Amino acid sequence: MYRYPSGSGDWGSQKQQQQQQQDLSKKEKEKQNQSSSQSQNIIDKVERAVTDAHLNLISAGENVTSWKVTQDALLNLKLESWTSLGFPMQEVPSLYRLMLTEGKIFFVK
Repeated sequence: MYRYPSGSGDWGSQKQQQQQQQDLSKKEKEKQNQSSSQSQNIIDKVERAVTDAHLNLISAGENVTSWKVTQDALLNLKLESWTSLGFPMQEVPSLYRLMLTEGKIFFVK
């Protein structure tokens, strides 16, 4: 016959279960915060590379396009493609603005 657990049963008290759930949710939140701060650090690094690429093109007297800026930034970051970063290029603020200026953004969040 099935026995429902009581407060002091084999499965531990309800308070212990609640505490374990709270501990798990705290750990999950900490992981999410670490992940989001790591993502933000990467975006900041890419932002600096994009800004540098933009300034380099201007100082060289070349036309500034999102394509040229993107390619130069990828070279500076020593990456082969944008997909290796794990986020869309529209998440980089200065590149997003440049793409808006060029009219290359079709779906705006």
